[in-house]
Amino acid sequence: MNQEEINIALPGQILPVVVHPNAVAEKLEIKGFTLIELIVYVALFAIFITGAILFSFDVIYGREKSFNQQIVQQNARIALSRITYEVRRAQDIQSLSPTQLILTNGVSQTTISLEGQTIRFSSGGLGPYDLTSNQVAVTNLLFTDLTSPGNDAKSVSITLTLRQAEPAASGQLTAETQISQSVELNSQFNQARRLLLDLTGLNLVGGTSLEGITIQNSADQDITIDRMYFSWTGTAGGEQVTGIQIGAGPVEWTGTSASGSTIDLTDFGLSAGGGVYNIDYITFDSSMEGATLNMNFILSDGSTLITNLTLLSGGTPTPSPIATPTPTSTPSPTPTPSANSCNSICILNGYTSGICRKNAASCTGGEVYYSPGDVYCTGGPTADTCCCIP
Repeated sequence: MNQEEINIALPGQILPVVVHPNAVAEKLEIKGFTLIELIVYVALFAIFITGAILFSFDVIYGREKSFNQQIVQQNARIALSRITYEVRRAQDIQSLSPTQLILTNGVSQTTISLEGQTIRFSSGGLGPYDLTSNQVAVTNLLFTDLTSPGNDAKSVSITLTLRQAEPAASGQLTAETQISQSVELNSQFNQARRLLLDLTGLNLVGGTSLEGITIQNSADQDITIDRMYFSWTGTAGGEQVTGIQIGAGPVEWTGTSASGSTIDLTDFGLSAGGGVYNIDYITFDSSMEGATLNMNFILSDGSTLITNLTLLSGGTPTPSPIATPTPTSTPSPTPTPSANSCNSICILNGYTSGICRKNAASCTGGEVYYSPGDVYCTGGPTADTCCCIP
């Protein structure tokens, strides 16, 4: 019988178990980790856990650092914003030191100072208040006075350095920032700022007489021109200023003054309200054609209006035509050919000098209306009439 045969047991008979030598028996095999495999698995798991922990710490510290930096920068911006606001609206600087600024505002004053590691602010008897929170420490507050030498403008430079108040976590940098700004006192009054100079009608008459300049006071209070400074280049050399007249009335200065000189005028006041005044002439003893002229107006408060001009002879001005519905039958007298200004035509006709006025009725103080000179008075309705001075 082969291995596929089936043995049938009779009652009470035990059949033998026959296993063929080539038979395949199922083998149950239980397999575990070796020591090396276990070590490798543990090492990989440790690396993964360590990386995850370090990444988590970086995220936490990064958020903390970003938060601290944001707090520091916000405090710096808020403090600087309030300081610049107070400086801009102040009327004057009462005192200034590297860590303290006192401003005046009418009858009250504003004080900004560094006390310990905090910026303190008080104004009008109220305060002091803290401009920075207890989350930051101010390590530097520096005020620098930038007021110009001529008192034309008053400005303050502000520099702030802040850092986080609490020490940084291990391995992390302390959040810190520095911010600075220069601020001008907008309400600071100086006369030079209120003096408006109009050079659109500027003319160098005969090469020696500067005419056609107008000035105006834009302030709500009177201002005064005290002195004038002149210097020039681009000429033959040796020229001198010989006379200055501003507006109606007496001459403000006569004499001789070379380039680089400051001339002390008879004070000329400009009333509040915006009235326009003519600078009738500024004369020189020889030709100034081609000169680059520096002409400064020094006001009674010491402030200075600086102008720089290039002087070219304007020749004979051409007046704008005026339509007249009823032309006069009497022709206007022909001006002297060599005359090219009201001043020069008056001199050529035997008068001491001439000036353009608003109308014939404005010729005062013995001045004589001379119609042939009207053609050279091109200042519009406010200066279209030639008045000769005997």
